Amino acid sequence: MIVGACTEMTDSTTIAGQYTLLRVNDTDVSGAEIMDSVGTVVTLDAGSLTLCGDRSYSMEILRQSTDGQLNRLVLSEGYYTWNGTTLTLVKSAGLEADVSEVRRGTILVVADAQKYEFYKLVQLPPRAAPECN
Repeated sequence: MIVGACTEMTDSTTIAGQYTLLRVNDTDVSGAEIMDSVGTVVTLDAGSLTLCGDRSYSMEILRQSTDGQLNRLVLSEGYYTWNGTTLTLVKSAGLEADVSEVRRGTILVVADAQKYEFYKLVQLPPRAAPECN
């Protein structure tokens, strides 16, 4: 796994949460096109990276099929480790997802030669880390 260094986040509860997909390959996510693992170009509408309090993670996208239907697709899932400076995603299913950079509130992930930029939305008051599973 490629790991990202971060000095802004300090523990598992601060990194846990849901991150919204903002950009894919430096293009705004809505209407962005990526090539899937079988070579088909798909149009994206939304996506998320969820880091749960139990240390599991899920990386999902919402894509538009050729007939206009919206489909939810889990790109990668597994568990993560976070030591206060380094985030590592360890997949149990789906694409290998490598963290290339972690900045305050932003996580950059590379999966299947695509670069995904996720941003953690601020909630007032802050909520506890999601308990998935």
